[in-house]
Amino acid sequence: MGDIAVVTTYAQVIKLAVPNAHLTIYAAGDLPKGLGGVIRHPWYRRRRQKVLMLIESIVRVLWSLLSQILSHLRHSTKRYDLVIDSVADRFNERYDCGDSVYLLGMTLLARIFFRDSIILVGPTSIGRFRSGLTRRFARFVLDKVDVVIARDQESKQNLSKLSIRSQIFLIPDIAFLTEPRLTCDTVREWCQSYEGFLVGITPNRTMDDRHPNHYCRLMAEIIDWLVEKMGARICMIPQHEPAWGKTDYDVAQKILSQTRNKGEVKIVSEILPPGEMKGLLGTFDVFIGCRLHCCIFSISMGVPTLAISYGEKMTHVLGELLGDRHYICPIEGLSLDIALSRLEQLRSVGSENLKRKTIHMQAEAYTLVHLVRNLARRRTPTSTD
Repeated sequence: MGDIAVVTTYAQVIKLAVPNAHLTIYAAGDLPKGLGGVIRHPWYRRRRQKVLMLIESIVRVLWSLLSQILSHLRHSTKRYDLVIDSVADRFNERYDCGDSVYLLGMTLLARIFFRDSIILVGPTSIGRFRSGLTRRFARFVLDKVDVVIARDQESKQNLSKLSIRSQIFLIPDIAFLTEPRLTCDTVREWCQSYEGFLVGITPNRTMDDRHPNHYCRLMAEIIDWLVEKMGARICMIPQHEPAWGKTDYDVAQKILSQTRNKGEVKIVSEILPPGEMKGLLGTFDVFIGCRLHCCIFSISMGVPTLAISYGEKMTHVLGELLGDRHYICPIEGLSLDIALSRLEQLRSVGSENLKRKTIHMQAEAYTLVHLVRNLARRRTPTSTD
């Protein structure tokens, strides 16, 4: 969902900034229908084994270089005035050093193959780079692009430490600009048919992988408490569906199997597009989010949100949004008592207060439209891809 939300919202931003723009999206995975201009990424393919992914990318890059020598690729890439690297995370070593190096390498290839284009990276989380080698590689790559957008203060500080010559901007996550809608009749009717306390939850397969004996049991206990003590009805919305391995839906089923109140829990079986997801989250009284962009969606819809995090990115991005990290709980060491205490306190958080806080963030995020428009004006007006 995170990648899809970024790409689909970026398409909206570009159309707002440059209405006559011709958009081409290089996609490593499946994207929602209706975007237009979606083609397979020439070098990047998601594979379960990282070694195979690296080998395949090298082969594809060598073929692209050969094509360029034969003038095939060179002629086909001249028309791109602006190239956007929309990866919203992983320019760091919080998860895997290999991922960081690989994705930085993809950015470098964009600079090589689209050398006459303006290259924009972000909004993204960047750093901290814990090894000197990776930090130097990050400096070398990001120094070659034209614009880097950090989505939180810590990332901007990390960029400043790299001492790159590229323009650096601080703009909130692009998900603030996602337009909400709710046209999924089955989900809407289920939510609207209940007049009591309605709680939404997004499960997270990564948390289950890292805390297999803790995460699902904790979520099941939270659900039982919400149903038995607060009379709540629960809606679990799986967000991430990878090409292989366990999905968020599998984790939702695992959580459900451990609850006592299965009849009060619904699992949304389809992966909702970003706008649908944002519209659905706006119908809840309280939301328990285990993924960043869903938390941004719910907070921007004025829904009191408990964010359960597994990395620093949620703490930094949401902490700046809320101005208070009290409702951001790392999964490491999170007890049932702490979670329930935070949930009880959430009931006193007014939706109007949350909406006021997000108005400023949405206005700041809209500066991305102005930035894209200004970058487009730096190019010739004949095309704005």
